Amino acid sequence: KELCDVTKDDLKFTIKNGNELTRWSYTAAKVLYSTDDEIAELIKQIPVYPEDKRQYNMESFVSQIKMHFAYLQLAEYSKNTYLLYETATKIVLFSGRLVLADNRVLYPNRKWYSREIQRIQDKPIDFYEDMCELLCNPTIEKAKAFIDTLFSYKTYPEPKEGWGNRFNKDSVLSWKNGTFSIEDW
Repeated sequence: KELCDVTKDDLKFTIKNGNELTRWSYTAAKVLYSTDDEIAELIKQIPVYPEDKRQYNMESFVSQIKMHFAYLQLAEYSKNTYLLYETATKIVLFSGRLVLADNRVLYPNRKWYSREIQRIQDKPIDFYEDMCELLCNPTIEKAKAFIDTLFSYKTYPEPKEGWGNRFNKDSVLSWKNGTFSIEDW
């Protein structure tokens, strides 16, 4: 299946700047024909976790988890079903993204997310099962237990500017900073 014409400069740009979704899309890439020997080597460099962004990403994912837990509490107290399920989904997404980043595993996409989470060994016991339970029946109690288990499993990095400020920078002001939505990093 041909995706599109990709130049050597496109590959170099992706190595330096590609988001995880794009990087992951190259995990099974094969060069069928090229007159440039460098192309195959460039393609091998793409599906690698961007180490220079790992610390920042992990801090951002911690911030997202904490803010969405605050929103989930508001949702349950105010009986806002939409907000309750949305925030539970975000807690699960960013908790998984944190585990993926900690293990230097690229976020594949929504379709393959669960598979990647399940295959990782270095995560809290019953992490996948607990995340599914939170998604099916979100409550403050379940979300707190899920998050507490994650944060007691390891000490994850937190942003120096505070999780609320990082959340605002990554989510509320991402348009101003000219970045992707954090869900698509």
